Amino acid sequence: MEYKSCTATIYLQKHRAKDRFEVRYYDLDGTLQRLSFPSRHTATKFADTVVRALFENRESFVTLRGADAYNYRNSLDLLAPTGLTLLQAVMLVADGARLLNGSADIPTAIKYYLENRPQKSPDITVREVVEQLLALKHKEGDVGQLYLRDLRVRLEKFAETLSSVP
Repeated sequence: MEYKSCTATIYLQKHRAKDRFEVRYYDLDGTLQRLSFPSRHTATKFADTVVRALFENRESFVTLRGADAYNYRNSLDLLAPTGLTLLQAVMLVADGARLLNGSADIPTAIKYYLENRPQKSPDITVREVVEQLLALKHKEGDVGQLYLRDLRVRLEKFAETLSSVP
């Protein structure tokens, strides 16, 4: 039985003085399938159904061989610990490349991000921030004494208010 390059073969088999008809065909994943039927009519009907179904599903089924099969299998193995599917990983890479717009490759962008982001916020009180800002402004020297006094009064009041909040 053949339908647009998809084939199934029917074999006559005698088993304990009875005729059986075996349908053999290769499934979409390449595995040999074998089914037996009591009559030629049912075997033919099944074979016709199978070859038509194989043809209809063949366009949505991809067979990978050689390097492509190796790359696919390794890609799935590498992605397994991340919990991402292959499609999700490809979408992330495509989005990253689109956002970078040729300005850098993705590993370089990730390395830059990791090197330039704050690793951990420092544990510092508001009062310490106020003291550091006032010391910095005093050290710069290009601000007036009146401005420094006003800044000190306002920021110390601000720090005192925040320190009383639970």
